[in-house]
Amino acid sequence: MPHSSGGSRKVHVEEPSAQATIAMLRALKQQYEQHHGLEIQDAALVAAVQLAARYISGCPFPDKAIDLIDEAGATAAKTMMPVGDQEENVITLQSSSKNAVKEAIVCPNHVAQVVSQWTGIPVTVLDQEEKDRLIHLASRLRERVVGQDEAVNLVAQAVLRSRAGFDQPGQPIGSFLFLGSTGVGKTELAKALADQLFDSEKMLVRFDMSEYVDRGSVLRLIGAPPSYKGHEDGGQLTEKIRRRPYSVILFDEVEKADPSVLNLFIQLLDDGVLTDGKGRTVDFKNTIIIMTSNLGAEHLTAGMAGKITMEAARDLVMQQVCVYKRLLL
Repeated sequence: MPHSSGGSRKVHVEEPSAQATIAMLRALKQQYEQHHGLEIQDAALVAAVQLAARYISGCPFPDKAIDLIDEAGATAAKTMMPVGDQEENVITLQSSSKNAVKEAIVCPNHVAQVVSQWTGIPVTVLDQEEKDRLIHLASRLRERVVGQDEAVNLVAQAVLRSRAGFDQPGQPIGSFLFLGSTGVGKTELAKALADQLFDSEKMLVRFDMSEYVDRGSVLRLIGAPPSYKGHEDGGQLTEKIRRRPYSVILFDEVEKADPSVLNLFIQLLDDGVLTDGKGRTVDFKNTIIIMTSNLGAEHLTAGMAGKITMEAARDLVMQQVCVYKRLLL
């Protein structure tokens, strides 16, 4: 017999590819059909892998695809049950599997419904061709944000470039600093972007940075470490993105935040991830990060009034931003 020292060795197992995961689901298909008493379309298996890869982060293959199929089966089974007769229908489904297979089917739409429940992204967005949304993004944003065509076009182009794969992989879809005085449309553009990309303004996560002015603010955003008060609550930022990884994040009046918070944002923009107080990695690659600031707003006001040229106003604003950045670093 081979000798064993009694020790253990860590073996790293690579995450399976999408094709390998589809093959695993096909092998498990009959087991889940019998469990839920219905038929699972092959297209649903493929959709589970595609949607899991696209919309679900923080969990590897094959687990997230298997969980999707299991939950989609439960969702499809519930649609067969009249309200008030669920227990009776469960027995019927399990005891009459042949009839159930003929009557109930798990299709890609059931999978999309589950992804929608988990991520908060409406089913209509999951079903819609992303290409169509991106092509018309600029024009749809201009319908809501009036008088800011240049800013709207730059934002739409940046999102399109990221989705085409030209930006750094792993980083957020886009990151923007909106400068200008109150009422020019900075927040409205953020809302419009959330509505157009994710079909709901509820996908906008807003933080008023005037509430994060001390060094302890970092812990409020990412969560306190073990033994600290509030550890179990998690971070205000990391928990929201962990639950809804597809979001537009708005950091309003970012210049008011403590420098330690801004350094955290620099790390976020560089790496695309943050580690929360519980040691979990939270992925921000499917977010759009927008920071707003009133820095240099007086120069833009002067430009609008014709006291200086708009080109000169923009140069003065950028000089002020650069000075502020040097103070942080």
